[in-house]
Amino acid sequence: GGGGAPGAELQPQHQRRVLEMVAYLARHSVGVARTLVMLHVPPKSLAPAEPKLEPKGPRAPSGKQAAKQRGAAAGASGDVDGATPPAALEVLLSTLNSPVVSRSAGILELVLQLAEAVLRAASGQIDELRDKATAADAAAAAEAERAADAEKAARVSEAAEAGAGKVATEAGEVGASRMPDVEGGAAAAAPAVADEAGASLSVGDTEMGDAPGLIATTSNASLAPSAAAAATTAMEAASTTVAGGGAGNSGQAAAPDVGRLSASAVTLAADTSAGTSAGVATSTGAGPSSSAALAPLDGGSPPPSEDTAAELAKLSQQCMAAAEQLSCALASLPPSLVGRLASLLGEPSLSEGAYSRAVAAIKHLVDAAPTHLGRLVEELSACLLRLSESTAALLTAAAAAGPGGHDASGQAVLDMAAQGATMLRVLHLMHVLRTRPRGAFAHGAERRAGGGGAGA
Repeated sequence: GGGGAPGAELQPQHQRRVLEMVAYLARHSVGVARTLVMLHVPPKSLAPAEPKLEPKGPRAPSGKQAAKQRGAAAGASGDVDGATPPAALEVLLSTLNSPVVSRSAGILELVLQLAEAVLRAASGQIDELRDKATAADAAAAAEAERAADAEKAARVSEAAEAGAGKVATEAGEVGASRMPDVEGGAAAAAPAVADEAGASLSVGDTEMGDAPGLIATTSNASLAPSAAAAATTAMEAASTTVAGGGAGNSGQAAAPDVGRLSASAVTLAADTSAGTSAGVATSTGAGPSSSAALAPLDGGSPPPSEDTAAELAKLSQQCMAAAEQLSCALASLPPSLVGRLASLLGEPSLSEGAYSRAVAAIKHLVDAAPTHLGRLVEELSACLLRLSESTAALLTAAAAAGPGGHDASGQAVLDMAAQGATMLRVLHLMHVLRTRPRGAFAHGAERRAGGGGAGA
């Protein structure tokens, strides 16, 4: 960053302390890493300090010329309408071009360490958010399927209840249609029985003292099987009693009793048939018993909530929106800064620690923002060409030294070994980036399982 002149000699120490502290926080807090990705630095903090007092000299410009100068100054500071201020991660990567970082290997490694921590946390959070979105989508689908099953079961239950009601109605109609036949048979049998009784009485004298009580007892005992059988049994009992009866009564006195007997038997038969038809209607299930028998067998569990699937879908959308926001913020990094991060791998003076951190940062950046893959491969190819040219120059110098120049030849061999190690680093990273599965770079709603790791 920029600082005032009085503290310029302490700037590397300040940078080291700040980088160490922020790198520690980014490694142990995802919120800090997300803030460094999403936070935008105010343009005024990046602009050079302007003098408070203008020196005396020519007259200050006015009018259109002054407006142009103010617009140029605002454009240099990034304070133009529609311009987006740089993000904190962008400012961090821009320090790779500063002279302080170029001169100090320790500060360079700290910058790469912080960049790796931020990109690792951001990539991991993007993967986590997308996994949550996928899980929410699966749960919403399961909830929708459960709701569909519950609705289907409800329709089946309603259909069963409707069928039971129809059966009960048909049974009632059948019972009602049979009642007139039973009543008509009993009524038709009554005159015949009365005639037979009158004929029997005319044959001889018959005593009808206790006959009505005996007839009533006999008819009540024989009404159980059916209405028609009850009427027939009652008439037969009447004729039998009258035919073999006692003494002391005449035919004229017995005839009214026989008529009353016939009417009583017919009335009892009609009552019995009505009760029988009512029993049939009750036994067929017309009433509350049918609905109770068709109650659902799921133990009375409540139906699935209609809002559950909607809430899960909303959660999935929120997770995907947060993941896309992070990914877009990383994708908006300037290509020049991304290329500078890759060009560090072509520097022979890069330490092993700085190399490993730069490679890890590049991998996490490509995992989170696949749009940078082309720029990174292009910059690595340019590094490889530069290393090839320098290696060819070393080989030419070693060949020109000949057998007698062992010292020069030995130094050239050492230089070629260093160049070869650097070339192998670049080639290895290019191989990793070009051969990684596409699912490792394209994080979407259909992200392949196991394709989002940062390995290799």
